[in-house]
Amino acid sequence: MGLPLRYNWRNLMVRKSATLLTLAIVSAIVFVLAWALAFGRGMQDSMNAGGLDDKLIVIKPGATAESTSIITLEEYNLLTQIQGLAVRDDGQVLRSGEICAQASLPRRGGQPNQDAPVAVRGIEEIGFDVHTNVRITEGRRFEKGSDELIVGAAIRERIAGLDIGDEIMLGYLGTRPYKVVGIFEADGGPLESEVWGWLPSLRDAFGRELLSSVALRIRDPRQADEIIERIKQPPFKLNAKSEPMYYSDIAEKSTQIVYLTLILVVFMGVGACFAVANTIYTSVANRSREIAMLRTIGYSQRAIVAAFIIEAAMVCGVAGLIGLAGAACFQGQRQDFMALDTWSTFAYRMNLTPGILVTALAAALLVAVIGAFVPAYRASRVEIVTALRQG
Repeated sequence: MGLPLRYNWRNLMVRKSATLLTLAIVSAIVFVLAWALAFGRGMQDSMNAGGLDDKLIVIKPGATAESTSIITLEEYNLLTQIQGLAVRDDGQVLRSGEICAQASLPRRGGQPNQDAPVAVRGIEEIGFDVHTNVRITEGRRFEKGSDELIVGAAIRERIAGLDIGDEIMLGYLGTRPYKVVGIFEADGGPLESEVWGWLPSLRDAFGRELLSSVALRIRDPRQADEIIERIKQPPFKLNAKSEPMYYSDIAEKSTQIVYLTLILVVFMGVGACFAVANTIYTSVANRSREIAMLRTIGYSQRAIVAAFIIEAAMVCGVAGLIGLAGAACFQGQRQDFMALDTWSTFAYRMNLTPGILVTALAAALLVAVIGAFVPAYRASRVEIVTALRQG
């Protein structure tokens, strides 16, 4: 026979200070856990979106990303010898030599010292035939030979001065004006976190004689591994990855912050277990006579243990819901994060999935069970006669 739930709830209200302290601690843990998991999920979704299986990213061996890679013009021209590359109707091989630089631009609503490094990509007209998932949603493309830019929809939401008609200063010294003429989308992928312009103009502005990377379209995605292996061999000796794999690797390294946060959550969880245990121990100390009376009228040791665990679960369950409510405020919001591999900002949306909600709430209940078990067990072992005499 178990104790009624109203008995557990009434006892929680008696010790409001201890209950509220435990509530606050567990709420904070659940919030941090849910936020970290939503961050990781959002980063993964953004990186995985828009990756084309028939597109390869070629960079220098040893480079961690396009921003740290250097491709010579000779290496670029050699890539036309690769068998299996796609071609346009006019017979031109679908390869796009590109530079990837960074510009420090102010965040929307931020202070002057809250600039973010934004990736600036220089491409030529054929680049739009290679990056087939890029489409203009507002305005138009930049014109050949101009100092014009198109801006990714994601980074536009996070960075100020990137609306159509705005002018920003770019280049090695940040003194060359460029005008924004269009906004583009790329299936929600990482390309939407970039600013694009005409390759020769940006190469001159940033003082770049060489390329950062080469994007290749292949005829058959099933031959991707074979072509990648060929690129790694002489005479090319370059590194290549399919676009989904390239961004997946960046996402995996960038979200290491999630694992560090989870370690912090574990330590916080241990502290929460002690807080729950302290609350239950206090409750047991103040209710020893009451516990003895419950045993006298027929409640078993198991029922006493269950009663205290249920009390802890009530507190942690409510705390979990409060923490999740706080994390839900960030659901779908656009955030940005600087990836250490690329040294540029990626914009992503927080994604608080049902699985994350269940995981965070389960963590709160686990804290309740672990923290309450030992004091609950000790409560069930109270000496009945001794406890009754204490009254």
